[in-house]
Amino acid sequence: MALLKGGRNETFKPSSIGLNTTVRSYNLSANRKTLARIERREMRKGFIRIMVVLIILSLLVGVGISCGGESEPSAKTVKMASLVTLSGPVAGWGVPLDDGAKFAVDEINAQGGFKVGNDMYKIDLKSYDDQYSATATATAAAQIVDEGRHFVFGPLTYDGERSAMPIFQNGKVLVSGISAGEYLEIAVPQGYTYYWNCSYPNWAWLGAMINANYKLSPNVKTIIQINGDDDFGHSAAVGTRLTTDKLGLQLEDVFYTPGTTDFYPILTPVVNKKPDAIFTALTQGGDMLLVIKQARELGYKGEIWAGESSWEDMVNIGGLQNIEGGRFLNSDFSSTVWPQAVRDVADEWKAKFGTDMQFNSYLGYAVINIYVQAIQKAGSTDPEQVLKVFDDPNWTFSFWGDTQSKMAGIQTYGARRQTLGYQGLSEIVNGQIQQISVTKMDIP
Repeated sequence: MALLKGGRNETFKPSSIGLNTTVRSYNLSANRKTLARIERREMRKGFIRIMVVLIILSLLVGVGISCGGESEPSAKTVKMASLVTLSGPVAGWGVPLDDGAKFAVDEINAQGGFKVGNDMYKIDLKSYDDQYSATATATAAAQIVDEGRHFVFGPLTYDGERSAMPIFQNGKVLVSGISAGEYLEIAVPQGYTYYWNCSYPNWAWLGAMINANYKLSPNVKTIIQINGDDDFGHSAAVGTRLTTDKLGLQLEDVFYTPGTTDFYPILTPVVNKKPDAIFTALTQGGDMLLVIKQARELGYKGEIWAGESSWEDMVNIGGLQNIEGGRFLNSDFSSTVWPQAVRDVADEWKAKFGTDMQFNSYLGYAVINIYVQAIQKAGSTDPEQVLKVFDDPNWTFSFWGDTQSKMAGIQTYGARRQTLGYQGLSEIVNGQIQQISVTKMDIP
């Protein structure tokens, strides 16, 4: 084949054209087949990628997206209520109780709740202020029933207890007495069955406190106790006397109008009598510290036997120089005299809030945990079924570190509805709370 100058084909013979055309036709056909194969391959890859994504999504859904747990069946809810004094002169008793209950609820809910049968339950706790008033307590009790809250603790007043009991009984609301009073002595004779006591009756804990103090101060012979002039205060006076009479101690009662801030007129004759000890275990809230402060200012040199208060109030209201040497119900839960389980809870409390856990806060914490244990034992959140657990003589639960605790009270009340726990006694030494004894309560 002749070539043109420059290497170009000078003549286009048909055979050459035909050959080139044939080759080009053949290559175009091959390219189309290749493209088809590529398209099919890409489609398969796309399909595989889609399937992989779907499988991954299904797996995440199947495990509930374990990092968040949002696809797991949501926990059910059990409604509880705190009915204590959150305002007024005795809020110093009620607020720590409420705080302890909230601490327990937060702890339980943070763990995903608690198991009842095959279901998980979280706690919905709502706080109500009984205002240390029968009327306010009755109003709150009706709201609690209407909202379907079947597990309650409180209130903190005898009149409130009496006003709330029929409401809770008719609403089938299980209630734990939290006031330091004759809760069951009011409920049982009237046929109110939905009640149990996590606190102790006045005669029991006041008696334990008198005994503990007397062992430390056997030379004490005369005591003047100061209480509010109400049901609570008069009950305390009677409870204390049961023990002082047994010990052969001379006891005198002085009552004041709740809300008093100027105790000098009351305390002047008290100080002049020079009693060996002034007993203020149930003097309401900050009133107790005002009594101590003003008695010291009047020159009282004898012993101070007192109830519990926050350390902040003891310093700011009572004054360190006035409370020094006094014995209080405040508890140093870091002390080795307490069960390890109690110390562990107090350590968690301090780590979270930066303050020491009060006795009442631990009591509020304990009430919630006893309710949880009873519900788990019953296998139901039905208060009637849970009530049967409290009546079971073989039921054991954890309380104050005792994993084999049982309900007591048959001999005392005719009903097995009384918990048995501990009570501590501390002394202020060099401006610090020092635990000196712990008493195990005995209420047959």
